[in-house]
Amino acid sequence: MTTLRLETEHGTTLTNPSSGQIAQALSSLDGKSNAFAILARADQVYVQTSGSGSSGFVLEYRDGDEASHFQASNKSLPLDVIQDVFEKYAQGDSAWKESLVWEPLSAGEIRVPAKWLVAAVMAALAAIAWVAAAA
Repeated sequence: MTTLRLETEHGTTLTNPSSGQIAQALSSLDGKSNAFAILARADQVYVQTSGSGSSGFVLEYRDGDEASHFQASNKSLPLDVIQDVFEKYAQGDSAWKESLVWEPLSAGEIRVPAKWLVAAVMAALAAIAWVAAAA
């Protein structure tokens, strides 16, 4: 039997957690002092989430090496989806992978929400226009 380890930022560490313990740990995430949870099968083999029930969750999984590290494309998943993924992962049911769209993560990659990228481009264009008008 595979040993599972559930950890939260708040310090919870459970070995082979029950569905109830997984649900309790995930519902305790507040996005602040207790912002993440990891359910690991082995070193570098895990699902993890961060966020809160009120703002939504980001979800990732890794199956060993960097080439097998993915993030759900939806960056604001509800708690019930996160609980379902964690429970299926714990049961060895791979159906959770097909229930979401996944994007690969690269080493050192920083995901920037599109609205921030648009704002940065607009600010750069405004600065260029201001410099051009001042010249």
